[in-house]
Amino acid sequence: MADKRDRFKKIVAIAMDPGAFEDEAVAALRKARELVKEDPSLREPESNAPKIEPPQASFQARITNVQPDWLHVLMNSLSEEAYGLGLRSKITCDFSILPFPVEVRCDGSKEACDKFEAHLNWIIPYINQKVAEKTVGSP
Repeated sequence: MADKRDRFKKIVAIAMDPGAFEDEAVAALRKARELVKEDPSLREPESNAPKIEPPQASFQARITNVQPDWLHVLMNSLSEEAYGLGLRSKITCDFSILPFPVEVRCDGSKEACDKFEAHLNWIIPYINQKVAEKTVGSP
């Protein structure tokens, strides 16, 4: 396959070369068409991009009553955790409701989704504790 693709690339290069004689370029173009008829996969450019595997698992949550002072802390922490675990994530906030609700969705491996859920289950009580400490300590 690589030999056919290399040959195809050389023939197309000749067809596209502005210095080539017109008859030579036309002959190269015809040859390239013949090669594509023999092997239709040559039509598509060779892709070096890594294959993206479909997610094995997904995690979804809605966090309600997030205080404005803690919104950026929560969203940043969740975003960093999802990125670090290699999850595809979507974290959104509805700013029309106070206190803010945050929607979270992560797709990836089952293990990574479970670790993300554990992080979420840790950070919510942590933030709630800090909010409670602040309210108790305020005049």
